[in-house]
Amino acid sequence: MVRPVRVAKHWTLSQLHRHPAAHFALRRTHRQVRTAAARLGLGPGPSVYDRPEIQQVWRVATHPESRPLLSARSTGPHVLFFSPHGCWATHIAWETATALALKVRGAACDFLTCAAALPTCTAEGHRRIRCKSCYPYVQDLVMPFGFPLHTLAQWALPATNGSDRVGALDLDGLIEYSYHGLELGKIVLPTVRWAMRRQTLLADLRTLDTYRAFLRGAIVLCSALPRFLDRFSYDAILCLNGYFASERVLRVLAAQRGIRVVTYERGFRPDTLFFAHDLPACQYNVDGIWPGHADHPLTPREEAVLDGYLAERFRGTRGIAGVDFWPSVEHDERMIRAQLGLDDRPIATLFTNVLFDTAVQDRDLTFASIFHWLEFTIRQFAAHPEWQLVIRIHPSEVRDVGRETEEPVADRILEAFPSLPANVKLVGPESQLSSYTLMRMSRVGLVYTTTAGLEMALMGKRSIVAGITHYRGKGFTDDAESPLHFQDLLDRRMALDEPLSAPALEMARRYAYFFFFRAQMPFDLLDEPERGKVHLRFDNLADLLPGRSAGLDAICDGILLGKDFLVE
Repeated sequence: MVRPVRVAKHWTLSQLHRHPAAHFALRRTHRQVRTAAARLGLGPGPSVYDRPEIQQVWRVATHPESRPLLSARSTGPHVLFFSPHGCWATHIAWETATALALKVRGAACDFLTCAAALPTCTAEGHRRIRCKSCYPYVQDLVMPFGFPLHTLAQWALPATNGSDRVGALDLDGLIEYSYHGLELGKIVLPTVRWAMRRQTLLADLRTLDTYRAFLRGAIVLCSALPRFLDRFSYDAILCLNGYFASERVLRVLAAQRGIRVVTYERGFRPDTLFFAHDLPACQYNVDGIWPGHADHPLTPREEAVLDGYLAERFRGTRGIAGVDFWPSVEHDERMIRAQLGLDDRPIATLFTNVLFDTAVQDRDLTFASIFHWLEFTIRQFAAHPEWQLVIRIHPSEVRDVGRETEEPVADRILEAFPSLPANVKLVGPESQLSSYTLMRMSRVGLVYTTTAGLEMALMGKRSIVAGITHYRGKGFTDDAESPLHFQDLLDRRMALDEPLSAPALEMARRYAYFFFFRAQMPFDLLDEPERGKVHLRFDNLADLLPGRSAGLDAICDGILLGKDFLVE
């Protein structure tokens, strides 16, 4: 038998670069060579294998003005950047830029990332592909600047008691699971909801597998983080969000050791970040810093800045951080009335939240859940045909591409009310009807935690708040304490078209300026032309020195000195 002759395939460099396995091998080999060259002081530069921002990083690191700043000895506080989500390019770039700003102020900065130690994480996509790109990407950003890079894989114990038992637990058992005194089941629950894109979890195999994976990951963290934190002495730790599973475990363990944790999230305006001390940044809580500023009237310049921002915001085409939601929006009140079948009876508009969002989880106060609030409200309007209710479903249910909800609010409403009362109108998340025109048409707004309650106050309108949100109790909203209190407030506001008082409107404007322009820190060190694409806006580390940016100075003072995160 004659064997067929195998003809060797000769790959061009471009073909190798496009082949996934070859691409990873080339990157790994090239990284090892560059690491060795860096240790020998040969100053390697950017590579054709690098993403554009990595090439920028090397240019910044090797810039003549950067070199003395990088080589300067660190004499300040020791700060840890907890970065387990390295495949979220924008976040790791924010963290690297922040670490550089701290470094030029004398701080010593370390990074701690995952390196495939956790069974799953909050990053979307296939785990194997994500893990192959995650740690190398963190390496590529951190290595040129000489930051120590630690991994959970280095510190996790090879076998952890309790991990095997998780596999036998049902949904209730997973939620109630405790480990070494920590209620890990409840700690990871918001992350499971976020991963499943729903608040009401199903007991199906996919959900159970996801929950178990996050629990096992939390157990790994409970084995790795104490050993790591006890080995090194950190003055502060910075991490994303503060409510995702990994960060929640970190916050608990750091608090036990007296280590201050700073969390951050996207701000509402483009090129801004919100920071918090020892609280989840996703809650945007300013209770600790607002009271000292509530009595300060706005200056004419601040009034003009706020008016300009609100005019843009009320156009309604953009979401948080300036993300474009709609190519066009219907503002015409007559068209909206005709489309929804609204007449001259008093209108209330209820604004929903995205149910799996960390901003709404565990924020219940007046009602047991957001669903109880929805059902209670609809029943109130069913009993009052002289009123009209518009329910505006949050656009992010469908507009946040890749993170569309698996539990649409409209479906939950129609399950409870197969036939809606005639005076209740649903506006779906895909609708281009202006939420801000609906606000102006309404006698009162009904909100759980969404920012719509603040926006209604800024229009001089009343709003009734049912959940725990950052603007609750600030003097310009009706804050319901119980279902009966909610009902009394609703009866009162629907009976009389009473605008917000002048002092309350003034307080709403003061708070809005404080919240949007002072508590959210300008951070313009990088640009995000699209999700996952990053472009650095600085050429060398001298651009990050103290005095170059008031916002950056305030961020660094907050992290290093524990000062309030406020722009003066």
